[in-house]
Amino acid sequence: MSSSTAEKTGEGGENIKTRYCGDLAELADLDVLTRQLECPSCYEVPLPPIYLCTAGHNVCFSCKSQLNKCPLCKAPFSTTRNFVMEGVILASKFNCNYKHHGCVELVLGEKFHEHAKTCLYRNGAISKEKEPQSSSSTNANDESSSRPTTVRHVGGCCQWISSSSNDPIPQDAVEGGFEHGTLLYVSRSPYNGGIFPGKLNAQSRKHFFPLGTEGRTSDDYEVLVASPDSVQWVTAERGQIPPNPIIGGRTELGEALYIGRCGFNGNLTTGWVLPWNNRVMTTYNTMVISNGIFEVLVKTELGVALDLSST
Repeated sequence: MSSSTAEKTGEGGENIKTRYCGDLAELADLDVLTRQLECPSCYEVPLPPIYLCTAGHNVCFSCKSQLNKCPLCKAPFSTTRNFVMEGVILASKFNCNYKHHGCVELVLGEKFHEHAKTCLYRNGAISKEKEPQSSSSTNANDESSSRPTTVRHVGGCCQWISSSSNDPIPQDAVEGGFEHGTLLYVSRSPYNGGIFPGKLNAQSRKHFFPLGTEGRTSDDYEVLVASPDSVQWVTAERGQIPPNPIIGGRTELGEALYIGRCGFNGNLTTGWVLPWNNRVMTTYNTMVISNGIFEVLVKTELGVALDLSST
């Protein structure tokens, strides 16, 4: 395989030059490659500038500007950029972020955002008979709805879709558990500067989440949607967070919140987990429940949790 050189321009106009061996898409499964390179906070493929924490973990510029500490190890961020990784990403091809909806394009890193803006699948799956949808198209699962759909990506496997108590449950919504025989789905909503994961009750269509000593509800929220084999619930052994957890939200201080669930009174209820607390916080009726025995929702690779702790 011949060696070639890619030269790109980064923040501030400086050149980023790297040597790489052909197309990295030939060297590894694309999903594995993407998950090794993606930002550990938003799970998107990061584009320059890419910064490091003092322990050496990468984070994209967007997440760095919103966080105080590294989401993996809590170390402070440095001003050091990972120019090698920037060059590799710019010169490599990746699956489109909308692969889950049907896009089969392999996109060069330097054109990744440009493609995302014009991708025909950015508003959901489309049929061959339909014309391309504009950015204000309605929910693909409710063509009669006039409410625009907002999609926030968590890498290529899953995404957050905006919804409300007046909307139908999105297709492929991730099941979080059950209460009194009613299905619960993974959802989240903003509150007081943070964004808090919790549960969407399929009957009431309301989002429930804990905050402090009170259980709160919201009629407007986002629902996590994913293909069945791309996420799974993994037991937190002795309260330790399993590899590759999905960051579902943040506290008002910017701390990452994982998605967790636990059993209570014969039910299986969903909430959030602070990485350092080793407990899941959730609600049951009007009570806030804290439980040290819980499961965490993780991204998977071929049905096995992918360990990114060393990246």
